[in-house]
Parts: sequence; structure tokens; C-alpha cells
Amino acid sequence: MHIARPPDGFIVRQSKAVEALIKASCEQWPRLDAHWLAIQQRLKFTGHREGLLIGPHRPGWKLFVDDGDPPAGLPRIRVVYRILGDTLSIDMASIG
Repeated sequence: MHIARPPDGFIVRQSKAVEALIKASCEQWPRLDAHWLAIQQRLKFTGHREGLLIGPHRPGWKLFVDDGDPPAGLPRIRVVYRILGDTLSIDMASIG
């Protein structure tokens, strides 16, 4: 499948569950909020090229892993997303 990125990047949306996870994890990882915004900005422009396809059972879904830097206060974050049209939807994430 070929996906063309819009000139201003994809519209990034995240599920309520992902929002709640990020908010709840900010106490443990104080720099998480800024790190999460950076991941979203990155995927906004490179999500169509980055990430690994999950498999034939989930066509179009991708997994992106940011290794972070735990000693510096940045956890590893795994993001499951898909792109439809001009929108990149983050449906699942895990931290740690």
C-alpha cells in the first residue's frame, strides 16, 4: 500500500485510552508529556514510512517503538497506529 503524506503532515488523533495512559504515567515519568508530543510530531510527518506492519490479521496497522532513555527520565513507548486518508490514529500505546 502506498500512502502520500499531506504537505502539512497527517492529522494526529489518539484514543481516549491512550490519552488516559499518558496522563496517568506523567507522575512516574515527569518528562513524558514533552516526549509524547515529540513522538506525535515525528509520526505526523514520518508515520507513513516508519513503523512496522503488524501483520495480515491487522491490515494497515503499524507498530512504532521509541526506546526513550530511562536514566534521563524518558521511558520506552510502543505505539500502534493506522493511517486512513489524511489522519493518523493512535489506538494503542504502552509505556515502560
